[in-house]
Amino acid sequence: MRKPFIILTVCVLIGTVTAHAQDTIPNPGFENWTLGGNYEDPDGWFTLNQGTSITGVETVTKTSDAHSGSYAIRLETKKVLTETVPGTAVAGVLNLLTLEVNPGFDIPGNPITLTGWHKYQPFLLDAGSIEVLLSKWNPALKIREPVGSGIFVQPLPINSYTSFTLDLIYTSSDTADTAIITLLSGSPTNSPGSVLFIDDLNFSFPPPLTVNIEDISASKDITAFPNPASHHVLISTPDGKAAYIELRDFTGRLVSQVPVSSDQTQVSVQELPIGNYTYLLVDETGNYIKKGKLIISR
Repeated sequence: MRKPFIILTVCVLIGTVTAHAQDTIPNPGFENWTLGGNYEDPDGWFTLNQGTSITGVETVTKTSDAHSGSYAIRLETKKVLTETVPGTAVAGVLNLLTLEVNPGFDIPGNPITLTGWHKYQPFLLDAGSIEVLLSKWNPALKIREPVGSGIFVQPLPINSYTSFTLDLIYTSSDTADTAIITLLSGSPTNSPGSVLFIDDLNFSFPPPLTVNIEDISASKDITAFPNPASHHVLISTPDGKAAYIELRDFTGRLVSQVPVSSDQTQVSVQELPIGNYTYLLVDETGNYIKKGKLIISR
């Protein structure tokens, strides 16, 4: 009996993938590509092309239809032998056989968001996606532990390059040292035909905290309700000067940053560990205005 094509492809990929470590997203604008046999792959990214090209099919290709620069990445869901294979690109190393994340590319801290530009042409009810996994190596246990993650899903047709923002949610107070980014043109259970374009990826990191949190004055004018909170908290911003709200843990590490939309802003805390936090109001120039205390409990 012939093995499914994807299993064969996985075996080929695992035998050739090696770690690619650096301090930023590798090849974020997809300008650099390397020829491998009869296909090209974007530098710093791993695709299924090595396996699918045996049948004359490439699910990831270089395109001159770019948001900026000369090239972008184009991912298309195609039929390979008897199976539907989504266009897949992974920055870093993903063990496709065990579905475990191995060390990917180094990052210098915990980003707030992943931003970029995309176009999408779904077939039927398909949806493309961009996913980020953040982790940290535990030298004592000799395992890699999850720190945070985020996913952006696009089910709608987007005919011209449009920016996207993927918010990172942290489930640990640790600082991530490694990131994995995965791009998918659609689902293997859908019919072939969906096409995803991606260009100009960028992590946004919080500005360094240049003052001591204890030196920022507290105010009775701002309130957080409910407090303690378990899932969401409403933080008041009555003076109209705040541009966004920062949430920091007991170590001072930024765990959430939310734009202020009205005199009350909702902040999600359901993915954060229980404990004591400080919320800070920040103006448009990055100056800290006021602070308050928040307890997360469940």
